[in-house]
Amino acid sequence: VEVIEPAGWAGSELLSTLRQKLNELTWTHVHEDEAALASAILLGNRDQLSKTRRDTFLETGTVHLLAISGLHVGILAGTFFLLFRVGLLGRENCLWATIFFVLFYAWLVEFRPPVSRAAILIVLFCIGRLCGERGFSFNLLAIAGLIVLIFNPCDLFAIGPQLSFLAVATLTFGKDWVFWPPSRDPIKRLVANTRPFHVRTINWLGRKLRTAVLVSSLIWLVAMPLVAFRFHLLAPIALVVNPILLVPIAWALYGGLGVLVLGWFAPSLADCFGWFCHVNLSWIEAMVAAAQAVPLGHCWTAGPTEASIGLFYLGVVLFAAYPPTRLPGHWLLTLTAVWLVFIWFVPDQFDKWCQRNNGDAPLRLTVIDVGHGSSALIQLPDGRNMIYDAGALGSATYGARNIAGVLWSERIEHVDAVVLSHADVDHFNALAQLTDQFSIGVVYMSRQMRRSQSSAVASMVEALKEKDIPIREIAAQDLLLTGASCSANVLGPPIHGTGGNDNSDSVVLMFEYLGKKVLLPGDLERAGLSLLLQQEAIDFDIVVAAHHGSKNSQPLEFMQWSTPEFVAISGGSRRVSDATVQQFHAPGRKIGRTDCDGAIQFQIDESGVTMKRWNHEPWQ
Repeated sequence: VEVIEPAGWAGSELLSTLRQKLNELTWTHVHEDEAALASAILLGNRDQLSKTRRDTFLETGTVHLLAISGLHVGILAGTFFLLFRVGLLGRENCLWATIFFVLFYAWLVEFRPPVSRAAILIVLFCIGRLCGERGFSFNLLAIAGLIVLIFNPCDLFAIGPQLSFLAVATLTFGKDWVFWPPSRDPIKRLVANTRPFHVRTINWLGRKLRTAVLVSSLIWLVAMPLVAFRFHLLAPIALVVNPILLVPIAWALYGGLGVLVLGWFAPSLADCFGWFCHVNLSWIEAMVAAAQAVPLGHCWTAGPTEASIGLFYLGVVLFAAYPPTRLPGHWLLTLTAVWLVFIWFVPDQFDKWCQRNNGDAPLRLTVIDVGHGSSALIQLPDGRNMIYDAGALGSATYGARNIAGVLWSERIEHVDAVVLSHADVDHFNALAQLTDQFSIGVVYMSRQMRRSQSSAVASMVEALKEKDIPIREIAAQDLLLTGASCSANVLGPPIHGTGGNDNSDSVVLMFEYLGKKVLLPGDLERAGLSLLLQQEAIDFDIVVAAHHGSKNSQPLEFMQWSTPEFVAISGGSRRVSDATVQQFHAPGRKIGRTDCDGAIQFQIDESGVTMKRWNHEPWQ
């Protein structure tokens, strides 16, 4: 790494040095099992957490605990204010001290958008208290939004700030449902004050628990459509676990803050605070892990459409602006549930029903950009969905994320069948992760792949067994689909294989719809390719290049045998030479490359075949 020029703003080197030192203090005084989590919630260093740990919080609806947000800033600011108040400082000086602390902490965590929003709101609230204002209103939230808009407009379009503003707006509007004012009836107050101490304590704890549950439930309900739209996840278990975690996350923050402050000059005391932070974080992770294992505690979903999102929040805004009456809480929950059903689930199910019963529906083939790897989505005219291959070279997570992104964008939650071409990892290593997010009907593979000695294949097969997904072997002359207008035939390999390597034994699929033919050959080469080319030539309309378009797939001979009008090459950048790509060209033939064009979608309908390239003609 070569430094071209120093950072462009004053204080960046100081901030970097300070953050590095504070991170070292965290790892020194907090047990190593929880040091990464402590650094994440105190300094925003989420990159030190493994993906598995981050996914655990995501799937339980507690991922906001990992991101420094209004919750963290509010807890720390409130604590600082109380500490100042019990000391020698007066109320006004305490408010000023809280303002300086919040601004310093926001600077320390690099003014991340949710922190900036929280810091602006707290500063405005403190200034309002200094000026005699006692309440919190939408005006303060609007001013905070304008300030964020002035400094960085893009922040308002990121999911973190959106959820942060939405949570505060929900609490501002719903405070009458959540924070019941104390009774003004003097008799009731007198009776309450004369009850035994343990009764008053239990009643106080009950009110606090009720408030925590209502706060969590109200925010979860209002944010649910946006979370489902952006993260494709519903986590009802969050309604239970989030209120329980409010106290330990506060204590963990107190302990971590003690480490950051005392670690400079009192290491022994810092060790005590580090132990306290470790205990609470361990308890949090244990609770989150238990919540993740709860059946139906979370589920993956395509989420609502953009139109449904707009309608939902339009209804929320209208209800907030023109409340006809102060509805009881159970009626509010009922209205929210009904509203979600009619703008989310009903239109979605109706759209899928129309697709299944539309006799003129097209067949779509989407060659997904997974880098150097292979994956194609086939959306059949009857509404069923198939995937041919699901892998990426080097990073299974990268491939799974890109494949899932395409499936979610097409509003697919169930895949009827997956066909794996052969035992190279860049053709199947993403499948295990996809089974965590999508239901899969059946997986097809060749006998040669099923009996492969590869440990990666064995791990994938074991993952399928754990999800109770059946595996079926296929070979040449098998029919995967039969119908009057749409069929899928297996052209290879022979049941006993070709005698070559894994590539040679690739499963070759041919789809036919409305007289148009599509060929998916996997990494076909050598003996397997020779067997195919010895068969009678077939005039294909769409061909996905064999073996990512490499010269070993004999592009010139393959193109002369198949004579396609459209060719898609799935591969990473600089993986295929320009000289080899030239062998695919022919007059009138259109060629798409995922490394240049992104995903490539073909549509077959009554008008013929159309081709779109995501980087040039996005279809959504």
